[in-house]
Amino acid sequence: MRVHRASTMLLGSLDVKAKTAQIFHQLMLSKALIAQEHKGLYSILPIVIEIELNAIGAHKISMPVLGAKEMWQKAGRWNVFESEMFHLSDKTNQAFCLQPTHEEMVTKLVAEQGKLRQTIYPLMLYQTGPKFRDETVVGHGLLRSREFLMNDLYSFDVTAENASYTYNLVSEAYRRIFRDRLGINFYIVRADAGNIGGDISHEYHLPCETGRDSIAYCAKCSLGVNHDLLKRGEKPCCCSEECISTVETIEIAHTFQLGDLFTKKFGAKHNGQSLIMNCFGIGIGRMIAALINSMSSSTRALRLPYALTPFKVAVILPNKTQTKTMAFAQDVIDSLNQISSLQDDIFVDDRLDNSIGRRLLAAANLGIPHILVIGNQTARTLTSNPTVEYYKTEAYSDEPISVGDVEYAEISRIIANLLVLLAWMHYGFELFSSAKGVRFSSIIKIFWERLRMNRPSSMLTISNKVRGITVLTDNEKKLFSKEITLPIVVVPPKIINRLIGCKEITNKTVERFCSKIKPVIDMSDENKKAIVFNPEKMDDNTRNVVLKTIENLTGVITRFDSYNVVLNYDDWPVKSCITAVLPKGLEFRTVVNKLDAIGHKYRTFELDLLAGEEHYKTEVHEEKLRYQLDFSQVFYNPRLSTEHKRIVRKIGKQSIFYDCCAGIGPFVLPVVRNGAHHVLANDLNPNCIDYLKQNMELNHLSFERLKLYNMDAAIFIKTVLADDLASEAEKYNISDSKNKAPTDAHVVMNLPGMSLQFLPYFRGCLRDKPNLSDITLPFPFYVHCHFFVKAPDDLEDNWYFSEAQNLIRKSLGVSKLNFTEVRLVRNVAGRKKMFCATFQLPDEFLFSSDTQKLGVEEANSKEPKEIKECSDKSSNNERSCAQRTVCEIRIEELEPQLKKNKFRIDRVMYFGPELACLEWLMECGSTEVIMSDGTSITCRADMRRYISDFGFNIRSIPIPTISFKWSPVLPTISTKKLDAIYEMRWAKKPNTYVVKVDATDSAVGDSGFQYFKECRQIEILKLNFCDFFTDRAIEHLVSGRPSRTLRNIEIVANPYISDNFIKGIKRIRGLQRAHFYFLPCVAKQASAVQSLKATLPCCRVSFPELKEVGYGYGCSVEDNNVSVHKTEAASR
Repeated sequence: MRVHRASTMLLGSLDVKAKTAQIFHQLMLSKALIAQEHKGLYSILPIVIEIELNAIGAHKISMPVLGAKEMWQKAGRWNVFESEMFHLSDKTNQAFCLQPTHEEMVTKLVAEQGKLRQTIYPLMLYQTGPKFRDETVVGHGLLRSREFLMNDLYSFDVTAENASYTYNLVSEAYRRIFRDRLGINFYIVRADAGNIGGDISHEYHLPCETGRDSIAYCAKCSLGVNHDLLKRGEKPCCCSEECISTVETIEIAHTFQLGDLFTKKFGAKHNGQSLIMNCFGIGIGRMIAALINSMSSSTRALRLPYALTPFKVAVILPNKTQTKTMAFAQDVIDSLNQISSLQDDIFVDDRLDNSIGRRLLAAANLGIPHILVIGNQTARTLTSNPTVEYYKTEAYSDEPISVGDVEYAEISRIIANLLVLLAWMHYGFELFSSAKGVRFSSIIKIFWERLRMNRPSSMLTISNKVRGITVLTDNEKKLFSKEITLPIVVVPPKIINRLIGCKEITNKTVERFCSKIKPVIDMSDENKKAIVFNPEKMDDNTRNVVLKTIENLTGVITRFDSYNVVLNYDDWPVKSCITAVLPKGLEFRTVVNKLDAIGHKYRTFELDLLAGEEHYKTEVHEEKLRYQLDFSQVFYNPRLSTEHKRIVRKIGKQSIFYDCCAGIGPFVLPVVRNGAHHVLANDLNPNCIDYLKQNMELNHLSFERLKLYNMDAAIFIKTVLADDLASEAEKYNISDSKNKAPTDAHVVMNLPGMSLQFLPYFRGCLRDKPNLSDITLPFPFYVHCHFFVKAPDDLEDNWYFSEAQNLIRKSLGVSKLNFTEVRLVRNVAGRKKMFCATFQLPDEFLFSSDTQKLGVEEANSKEPKEIKECSDKSSNNERSCAQRTVCEIRIEELEPQLKKNKFRIDRVMYFGPELACLEWLMECGSTEVIMSDGTSITCRADMRRYISDFGFNIRSIPIPTISFKWSPVLPTISTKKLDAIYEMRWAKKPNTYVVKVDATDSAVGDSGFQYFKECRQIEILKLNFCDFFTDRAIEHLVSGRPSRTLRNIEIVANPYISDNFIKGIKRIRGLQRAHFYFLPCVAKQASAVQSLKATLPCCRVSFPELKEVGYGYGCSVEDNNVSVHKTEAASR
């Protein structure tokens, strides 16, 4: 953590030499916050006010400083602003300006985005950057300069009603910025739109006696107008002149309702209607100047709100530089530096050539709220009882205020417990106002009292009667009902805003809890509102202070009343309900929602804390074994305990056991405990290996027969497992005592999402192993493979069992296999089930060579065919013959599975290409399809409902009466002409397009890819874990419109596509992102990537090596066009 030292900084002088009448101008010049370069030009230190804007969903952007003359002329404002703009031209004499505002630029930006989905509105874009205006009269520092820093926000809505709501939403955010974060009083008044334009406009003003602005304000109605409207004769309200007063102010912000003034001119539309626009701006430089002016009482000492002070704590070092003294000072600094809330906020004045008094005054004049002085007196008493002097600064006061001496031992203890600094950071200066001259023990008492006043209210807790309920019926819901009585003050609505802006009142109100409990509520009488107070913060004295404050501010005499509210089940937050129903005496302390996406390469879940501590370390018990783990770092599924037990029972004492993805050891530990011959366990996640070791020690198990590895499962199979298997086979053949030799070997592939893709790595793993003369193993080798089976439609259970066996055969590239058992483990979701297949790997598979392939047998063949030589020995094809054979066998066996993908021209002619493609995608089980109108389709029911909304009968398709041909290959046809053909051909079909396709885990196949040909604007296509399409699919994809529109394509874990598919992607000229992973039939991976990058230089291509990514790779990649998570592997 950084500590700022005065000796290395450019600091201002204590002497004010600036010749200017304004307090803030003199202070900012003398304290080096600004430096005058030329009249009206300043270099300033900006502040960040963007937290509140981010909280309401606004997005930060950056727009150019230069604006083209043509753009401003299109908006009709070039002549209006011409006298106030700086003009320049480029080498071609094209005219530009330094933009004084950005309405034209941001509207042009939105218009160029085309049609956006409905869910993106309200679209709120903001920036913090410089603006330029050639002011006629410049001066007074930041109040009127030719270059100024501004935070400007622009909003776009579909309807005027929504735009009005957004205007109020941003206006409330502005109120929170000024009221809550800066703690200042301000006025909101009606204003003239001026050169900006629009129908409605408001200004935000800070009261300032020397301000250059003025407003007319009615304290009774809390309404006002700015000076320009006042000159035109407009009044704040209908009250008499006696109620209206003129207030000197400084304008710090301005908001406008622009309507379609700009969007109509630039063509920013949604569904043919011009968007409705608002704009908002905060003058950051003006705000700093105004705040300094309002909080500083003279030109000597600068004062700012606590949130804007340059530093929070200052440490003044002693003049004497004895070793012990400086060591003590450094110890104090280090103690402060350990507090995370003081990050980058510690100022150390180590200018030892200045006196302590001068440095104390310098720190106070900079407005640092808390100052610790390690003086010479400390150096003299260091051996006995050293002390530190504590000072504070306050608004409207020039001098630092002494609080008292603090003993070193006491401040060390306080800092270690974060008490004092938490009070400083969260509860303000007034906490210490009554502690002047006292020891810190008294301050701690004050702090704890304030902490008690601000803790969550105990009345907002659910009754203990609900604890332990497991079924939520109507009777149980009644147990959540609770009646609460709150103190309120009823006031007229016209003064409510002024009261809520008062700190003495807002500090005592309740925080928003639900729609029934919030700081301000509407009363049954429409002309009344009520301020709701927290009863735990109220006593008789506080009530009197509140009533007196209201009377002084508004002149209204009020009294406290009672407000009775009944909270029902639906009023309580979800987390409160979960916390309340948890039974007492349970061992768990944390409740989380385990999100369903496994995005990390180590297969860890994203966890959403619902109740309890954010502490994910725990211990689980299974089969009398203890497992410790951290759910945020490792993957563990407690629902598979029965499956663990079933597999372990098959492992004997003379069995060799291999676990490719061991996790925390649910298979390994019981196998080791049962005394297996030996165990080799592997996992890619290093945290899993650490916990596995820890769990072995926790259960007092020996590592004598266990070896642990941290690598990818495929590499583990080809190297470690194969070497150990060969070694044990060799020992078996030469062993004098067969009793010590293994009886069998077992490997567990318990990663259902990727296990099938790892099976081909067993092929030939024992080939060319030294000292293995035979091509047979002396003992059987069993594989226990867990994997998912997905159905393209609602099918019977028999289909799943048959498909499970077919998937294993396809992955191995064999047509006959001896299955010991095929077992349904559990239903995962819908048409997705988890199976475990146990089978013995044939010796010819383990010993097959690159020059051999396994024969493909007929279904009724009883014996496997002999291994034959491969005839394809082309040097250009680097794939092994075994790889080619596996792909060929798989492709041939795909045909029965692709009936669902039969291309039907009648569907296209009836629905149009977009809806026909949508129907095909969802019938094949795609995860999500997003249409151009923003609709997200995630299931067949959604699809049918969406198509029916256009008036189609999805179950009754008439026979087409006209012939139809697809468009030819399109390299020579312009996009404009292509659009014209599309509009003419499908003029009578619905005007909706497929934009994004996520076909993950679906059954999309080759023939169905013809549906993509006429789709107008598909931009994103995700084909992850799709097992039913081959190289044939790319021809359909690139011979249609997607060759022009596709921007992002992902393909993960496809066992069929080869180099030809990757080569075909080069014809998608507009591609910006291409991601591939685990494509075993792609032989020339490096050359494929290089070729794509050479052909498509603007495309970001990633094809991670298996050893770099591992089995846990998350297929989704975050991109400008994809709103999903991003894995570490994809980053590489």
